[in-house]
Amino acid sequence: MATTFKNMMREVMNMAHRAFQLKGAYMSWTECLKQAWQVIKLKARMKKQVVEFYFQKMNGEIRQAFGTLMESHIDYTPNGKGYACKDCTKYWDEVKGEWRQFKNYNLIRVA
Repeated sequence: MATTFKNMMREVMNMAHRAFQLKGAYMSWTECLKQAWQVIKLKARMKKQVVEFYFQKMNGEIRQAFGTLMESHIDYTPNGKGYACKDCTKYWDEVKGEWRQFKNYNLIRVA
């Protein structure tokens, strides 16, 4: 249990620190921590159910998404052409039927 908690805290702090590095002029450290916790809670909910959430795309558009990380909902065969982004959260989009991702610090709210 302690190891799991330490790993979660490490992930939260790393995510908040990265957001503060990139958005420090616009976000305070407190806001970055809140954002990081919101992303962690979103990931935990997506492992159990389909979740509706909103995030800001890179072009400034607000996007509504219905995403999950439940294996029973994912109908996908890997082809090895994807890439990993360390500042992103990956999720299975229920509407599009594809893998999608968003920048952690661009999450607006979870419905």
